[in-house]
Amino acid sequence: MIVRLAAFFLLSLSLFAQTTPAHPEMLVSTQWLADHLRDSSLVIIQIGPKQNEYDAGHIPGARFLPNDHIVAERNGVKGELLPDEQLVSNLEALGINNDSRIVIYASEYPTVATRLYWTLDYLGIADHASLLNGGLQQWKAENRPVPTETLPFKPGKIQPHRRPEVLATAADVQSATHSGTPLLVDSRPQKRFAEGHIPGAVPLYWQQTVAPDQITKFLDAGEIESAYKKAGVKPGTKVITYCETGFQATHSYFTLKYLGYDVKMYDGSFNEWNDVKHLPVVKDDKP
Repeated sequence: MIVRLAAFFLLSLSLFAQTTPAHPEMLVSTQWLADHLRDSSLVIIQIGPKQNEYDAGHIPGARFLPNDHIVAERNGVKGELLPDEQLVSNLEALGINNDSRIVIYASEYPTVATRLYWTLDYLGIADHASLLNGGLQQWKAENRPVPTETLPFKPGKIQPHRRPEVLATAADVQSATHSGTPLLVDSRPQKRFAEGHIPGAVPLYWQQTVAPDQITKFLDAGEIESAYKKAGVKPGTKVITYCETGFQATHSYFTLKYLGYDVKMYDGSFNEWNDVKHLPVVKDDKP
């Protein structure tokens, strides 16, 4: 009887064990942000397609960044990185310095926020950057202030430390299709995966790592880890994420880095692979 009780106790502990993320600093809560609004190094960025969404009400002190200030179409490939100099200039215009404490949220769709985080990581200035867990939706739900005015700020100065290791190329992906490593993770919906995907890729729609009723709020680390394990992404696996044009894939990049995986993002994604380079595609709902 004692042995059975001990076994049940151990099983209960395992069921309720929490996965500790490798980089918990990548997410901050609305309460954390509210407590640090007056920090002199804080730069809050709202990113989105339309200025009027920001003008209608934003987190106090937030600055607006249009999507097209971090991406552009290049050589027929949509959503590619801007040249480094232009990226740096656009970010400096927001008042960002190398030592700024950056908090990012999206006007609507959260993958533009993770795209900005990945861009900062590529430039080597993401060590002090986080996403706001729950985003503007959570902030408003808690009846926190959403002013319409923009507070004055000074331009920043950035010395980039480019990290090409977070950027996967078509050649990297081609190599992975032959060797099986890194593992390719397709961040698009299952329907798009079935309609055509890169050989060897496994599907994990990025929305499987967020709350079903609030896509700006991340699941806890254990639930995210479980979703990746179920998809075939085991601890220690090297990963390349991709999607349609390099936005959804940055959400997967973010969650995988958050958990501690060695991960890259294929910026060209399926648009470059299929539409521009016409490389091999598998049409099936399985890898």
